[in-house]
Amino acid sequence: MTYKLKHIEIMIKNKPEFGVKEKREDPSSPLTIEDFNNLLNGLREDKKYQWELYARISFVTALRSGDVLSLKWEDILNKDKLVFVERKRRKMRNITFSKSVQEKISELYELLGKPNKELPIMTNNSTYKRTGKAIAYTQQYINRKLKTFKLKYNLEIPINKFQTHSFRKTFGKYVFESKGKSYEALALLNVIYNHSSIQQTQTYIGLTDEKIQDIYGEINF
Repeated sequence: MTYKLKHIEIMIKNKPEFGVKEKREDPSSPLTIEDFNNLLNGLREDKKYQWELYARISFVTALRSGDVLSLKWEDILNKDKLVFVERKRRKMRNITFSKSVQEKISELYELLGKPNKELPIMTNNSTYKRTGKAIAYTQQYINRKLKTFKLKYNLEIPINKFQTHSFRKTFGKYVFESKGKSYEALALLNVIYNHSSIQQTQTYIGLTDEKIQDIYGEINF
């Protein structure tokens, strides 16, 4: 048997079964609420208003990074809700903005010099100034920036776990804990995330079996 045939044989042997997709592991983790607040405070103090906006919008909407990057100022400014079709699942999302969220968006818009409302909220400013092209930063670039923020603001999250999905997971962690770590909270998050099962939601927000047992261990009867 020739080398070429051997190579093909090995490829066929290792190929996944038809119709079965290999599941990609999500390496990101949620921030603690303390970490999240430290990040926001640090970004505000350093006048990194665009990055503060990214962190806040990613958290309050629980959207995937690609969806956040597609948002324009006209989508969120002076709006009491965001009506949005997710790019990945093509699912309609109707996200209410509280009064405080609306005020924070307006405040950051002012601090950023009132950009053109037709621009993406995460416009790559250097490219825009150089070429006039209104394109958003890439997810890869944002992940690199998050690692610098991890170091600069002494966040506890492991550096390899702080990625764009971290804010979406932080939202889940916040909802779960603020609602008393209840099954109702998991059910709500399951609908928001559009997960296939409650177990998937548990795993997504970092609720391991060990942590579940800790919750049971806290019960006094």
